[in-house]
Amino acid sequence: MALFVEGNATEGIFEFGGGREMVETDRLNELLQTLTQIRNPSVIRLSNKSFSHPAAEALGEILVNFKNVKVADISDIIAGRPETEALKTLTTLCNSLSGNTLLEVSFKLYLVKSYILPPSLSLS
Repeated sequence: MALFVEGNATEGIFEFGGGREMVETDRLNELLQTLTQIRNPSVIRLSNKSFSHPAAEALGEILVNFKNVKVADISDIIAGRPETEALKTLTTLCNSLSGNTLLEVSFKLYLVKSYILPPSLSLS
């Protein structure tokens, strides 16, 4: 699968356009088709989507290839999901970014209060 995101070929922003929505695997594939190719984004913005665990697994297979991410916005990526699925989704996406040295991570305060952040999400 090709890697598609907004930006130029060496740096840029990985984000999905459009409004807030729940994303299942089929919808993820549709969203990926709308983006421009990039190899190594420095910013990941997932905040306008809420991912099912299967969609997070598919997205994680793409994100794990990025090694230049400095900023990750994961605000609301589990909004509206049952707690068990939300924790799996959060863990999967955080694990996929663990090969990066993140300088900034954006998330909602309720995320910290309501869920336990996975150990793979370490801040430098």
